[in-house]
Amino acid sequence: MAECKFWSGHKALIETADQLLGYTTWRDTRTALIIFNRNVDFSKVISEAQRAMKDHQHYKSGPTKQGETIFRYVFTHPDDKQRDIIVTLMLFICQSHKSRMLDIQGFRFPGYGRCIYCGSTGPLKDEHIIPFSLGGKALIEAASCGDCEKVTSYLDGYLARQIFHEYRAHAGMKSRRPKERPTELEAEIVKADGTREVRVFAPKEHPYFLVMPVWDLPGIMLAEEPNHNFEIMQAHAYWWIPESMQKTAEMEREQVRATGTINYTAFARGIARIAYCQAVAHLGLAGFDAMDLPGLILRKYPYVPYYVGVSREDPPPPEPRGHLHRIDIEPVRIKDQDHWMVSL
Repeated sequence: MAECKFWSGHKALIETADQLLGYTTWRDTRTALIIFNRNVDFSKVISEAQRAMKDHQHYKSGPTKQGETIFRYVFTHPDDKQRDIIVTLMLFICQSHKSRMLDIQGFRFPGYGRCIYCGSTGPLKDEHIIPFSLGGKALIEAASCGDCEKVTSYLDGYLARQIFHEYRAHAGMKSRRPKERPTELEAEIVKADGTREVRVFAPKEHPYFLVMPVWDLPGIMLAEEPNHNFEIMQAHAYWWIPESMQKTAEMEREQVRATGTINYTAFARGIARIAYCQAVAHLGLAGFDAMDLPGLILRKYPYVPYYVGVSREDPPPPEPRGHLHRIDIEPVRIKDQDHWMVSL
């Protein structure tokens, strides 16, 4: 279990540690605080962060130094003073690259004469960075072979049809099959007596939900061994219910329920595909070490949560109106090695 924050001072780090310990149960014995610093007085930040950890009310011992910027502490459990919790403090430089923040909608990045996933030389198809079905217009030309394109199309389709399906219908987002765009959408209503009823609505009047999977930060950032298990399986839920329906539901004591299941592995692989394509477009296919990402995307590497993760904090405020997507690429240092972190 981990908590991720940007450095904002001694007091804030103590409060972040409180927040992390508040998540823990009696069974949790290993946790991490991941702190990003925007390359400002990093040595001073390291020193101040260590002091803050020792000033915490549940501090017991440490640190044991695991690297230049990784420190392991022992805290007492907030609900059981006889039980210890390992809290690993991990500090990273997160440099700002404002020059990289460009509007790339409509850009056609040149290909590399081979598939960016498996290296085969053809025939090759264009590869959208953000899926076309989610409004993406930027692409890498001649970037995926037929076999790999089948895999990436499945991942894009999963995001479009399973995660963003209702949102896409409401927003009128583009589709390669416009004639198949739904004219009616179902919603499950739970009545006051507990019985359930499925009702049909036109898209503009349909109460919709957008459920975004949440698990934990990438295992590589938590200094964990590769693992295929999603230890935490939660979600951020967004919804919109027409005002007239809200009033009716209050009068009749009815509830609108979100339905469906989440394939965390497919979702994470779909996110990894977007991040990988963004890295290829901006850094070049030979400009970084892709490690196991192509295999992960193609379902040949099983330890998906090791490279793909989600912060459990509430999402940041939305981007300005008209901005459909935002992808950031920033350098981070993990275990004294330089890496690229792509965030969506």
